[in-house]
Amino acid sequence: MNMRWKIALVALAPLAGVLLAELAVRAFHVGPIPSPGGEGDIARATGDPALRVENIPGGWMRTIYFDRARNVVKTVEAHVNAQGFRGPEVALEKPPGTFRIACLGDSQTFGHGVGDDESWPANLAACLHERLPGRSLEVLNCGVGGFETEEELALYEKRVRAFHPDLVLLGFFLNDTAVPGATIESLDSTQSKWVRVLAPGQHSGFLPWLRAHLRIVNLACDWEFRRLTLSRWVEQRAALFAPDFQGWIRVQTAMKRFRDLQQQDGGRFGVVLVPLLMRQGSALLSSEPYATVARFLAAESIPCFDPEPEFAGVEDVDALRVHERDLHNNPEAQRRIGRGTGRWLLEQHLLP
Repeated sequence: MNMRWKIALVALAPLAGVLLAELAVRAFHVGPIPSPGGEGDIARATGDPALRVENIPGGWMRTIYFDRARNVVKTVEAHVNAQGFRGPEVALEKPPGTFRIACLGDSQTFGHGVGDDESWPANLAACLHERLPGRSLEVLNCGVGGFETEEELALYEKRVRAFHPDLVLLGFFLNDTAVPGATIESLDSTQSKWVRVLAPGQHSGFLPWLRAHLRIVNLACDWEFRRLTLSRWVEQRAALFAPDFQGWIRVQTAMKRFRDLQQQDGGRFGVVLVPLLMRQGSALLSSEPYATVARFLAAESIPCFDPEPEFAGVEDVDALRVHERDLHNNPEAQRRIGRGTGRWLLEQHLLP
């Protein structure tokens, strides 16, 4: 074999390997799990810069989840009532003798990926009605997807406060300190760039073309995107809660404002630390940051519930997320958080 043939074989070997891998993944139907699809809508942009988005009164959305073969594995419907909240409508004027709880938060509180009666506020209501039969109780789910703490405070001041809640519970999630305008300069910009490049749904450029035509390339890009995303979650934890990070400082100010307004109205304010169900070692990724939040809340005399002990003994916390393509908490995780919150409220005597 002459030198030219040897060079040609060496040059073509990687291509042959890719083609063989492509044939294998096609033969065995291996590939990345498709992103969820959907119908309808529950949120829209608003002209109010303090809110940015809002739930659509009367809105409806169906989310469709697939397996690797693109078979539908489940569908979930979400409804927004005429008042812009999830769940049954309540009278603006609180009935005499009724204890009203308003739950604010982001999509983890709204319950993205779970049914209307499966969010943690819905489970909280069910728990309290079981333990306090005959007591007049109302729980409002005021969660809005994509919100952070300042927006939740704005929603409370502009709309929820008018319902005169006796208790406000803020569902705090790990990324809530990433408020608009607060950037983390220390994070690797190269890594962030690759996360954006590899994110599903990109349509222009050579790489999206390759992903559309070669399953092995799409599978490799999907694996690397998920690895980088997890890595960024790990890196961001400390930075998002650093003492001098403006996002965390602004969140602390918003939480104190929540407390002060509720005290003015004769009510109470508490925080529920909604866990991120991903492990690093034996602890959840949210454990260390939430310890920082809990210390601040204790210093400010703000009641705080950390549901992480509700997941003690669960070996596979990944199974408690909605879907491999959806990091939101599934119905069982929502049940543990909501019912744990109900027990905590009773133990702490936050319900008169």
